[in-house]
Amino acid sequence: MLMQRLALCIAVLGIFVLIGLLAFARLEEVTSLNETIAHQRVIVRGMVASERSFGNSKIIAVNGLEILCDCAQTFRGKNVTIIGSVDDFNEKKRVVALEIYLKYGK
Repeated sequence: MLMQRLALCIAVLGIFVLIGLLAFARLEEVTSLNETIAHQRVIVRGMVASERSFGNSKIIAVNGLEILCDCAQTFRGKNVTIIGSVDDFNEKKRVVALEIYLKYGK
């Protein structure tokens, strides 16, 4: 009985450690998606060069990278910081935006 409780406590502690590691995974700022893997969280910063609308979604181009966002706001010509996840779509990598922040001022 004691061994079962000890095993349960160790298993629960291990699960919390794994959840903690996933929650605090380091974000990496990228300028190219060549060295990234699918589902890796990344930061992209720069000026939005173009955007294309597809229903409720948009594909915006920042520093030559394609970023997919489910947003209604227009970002063309604005400085943005995007936190997103790398996605492979038709064997082409792109970033799916999770959060978009506008940079105001200079």
